[in-house]
Amino acid sequence: MDKPRHFSMIREFHLADFLTLGNAACGVAAVFLAMLYMDSKWPMHFFLAAALAPCAFAFDVFDGKVARSRNQHSELGRELDSLADVISFGVAPAALGFAAGLRGGWDAAILVYFVCCGVSRLARFNVTAEKLSEGGEKEQCGWLKDKCGVTWQIVPNVLGQMLQDKDAKKSERVMEELLQMKKIDIQGLSKAYAG
Repeated sequence: MDKPRHFSMIREFHLADFLTLGNAACGVAAVFLAMLYMDSKWPMHFFLAAALAPCAFAFDVFDGKVARSRNQHSELGRELDSLADVISFGVAPAALGFAAGLRGGWDAAILVYFVCCGVSRLARFNVTAEKLSEGGEKEQCGWLKDKCGVTWQIVPNVLGQMLQDKDAKKSERVMEELLQMKKIDIQGLSKAYAG
């Protein structure tokens, strides 16, 4: 009888997941640098924090490319990507805005609203397909058959725009990525669209 293996978070990670962690690390470092800037008023802290956004984006693009090239998609990877995106593209820009001087009551409210919109959008997308398929079955390209036998497809608006792009290569990459998915992953489609 095999002994149960000890839980190891690292053992469950794929190479793409480590790139996603690079995205999260850039976001957290940007927040720390924004805080340092508020304390020191040294512009280099602010510029370094701002420079980490393109670095986070690069990690975000490459984690998808690596996952696709190695055909290693996982629920853990998708959730990890969503959390990293909240930090790098939600919390970090809000921290930079605050450090740059958006400190009034309305400014703070707008920055909080910005982060909350990003969080709720990602959460809603992550659970919508799960809720619709409870008691049913997931099918290719976002099609779901619910417990009553009704077939649904959740189609994000951006998918139609990507598939109708004048650049046929972009549309082909998006279609190839879509055909590998059961749950439509907008970030994965966007990465395929970008090339």
